[in-house]
Amino acid sequence: MTDLQVDLVPLHHMPCMHVVWFVHRRFGVNLEDVSKVFVDSTFGTNSIGAHLYCILGQEGGWSVPLAYMLLEAKPKEKTNDSNPDVTAATTNFFAAAQFRRLNPLLVHVDKCFSEIRAVKVDPLSI
Repeated sequence: MTDLQVDLVPLHHMPCMHVVWFVHRRFGVNLEDVSKVFVDSTFGTNSIGAHLYCILGQEGGWSVPLAYMLLEAKPKEKTNDSNPDVTAATTNFFAAAQFRRLNPLLVHVDKCFSEIRAVKVDPLSI
């Protein structure tokens, strides 16, 4: 997948199935230079009913996608509650970003408590 400049993280099955891929190289972004990111997600907008998360960064005055996570949706899952499975998957997502040297000074998230709790990933624990 070198031609696409995509970095695919191995599929996780626990706590719930999720796959993470990084696209920053496709846009010529050095993750170490990114100081501000925001995280957003969509729910129920695809044919398989999965949640799609995205980390976007500021690069030269533009918002650029850096990474995506596709997360298995469980029936009747509340998306903005602090679901431990969603928090664990989101923590994996953010830890994978830190492993690739993304360490922003500011992380903007919306009202999703799983995202808020996962933002507290300790960079020294990786």
